[in-house]
Amino acid sequence: MDLNEAIRDALCKAAERLGGGGEEIRALPRAKIYDRLEDLDADRHLLAVVGSWGDTLSDDQVLASLQRWNRGEPPLDYVIASTGGRE
Repeated sequence: MDLNEAIRDALCKAAERLGGGGEEIRALPRAKIYDRLEDLDADRHLLAVVGSWGDTLSDDQVLASLQRWNRGEPPLDYVIASTGGRE
């Protein structure tokens, strides 16, 4: 199994934990998964991981974080927040 498939499996489990359809998530393009999880009222930690997929986190980190979230553990070791340049 490749990492992309493993990530999508973990996302399916996450969607099911939120009361959504796992297979629906699997079929979505990556750009739509965040929005669908947001529609399911996913917490900010899960959304942070999904939003970082293909950006600031490696696929290995995304998979590990999703697996932690699916076990009920915090998905990230830490979160770095930005004010977006606001003072």
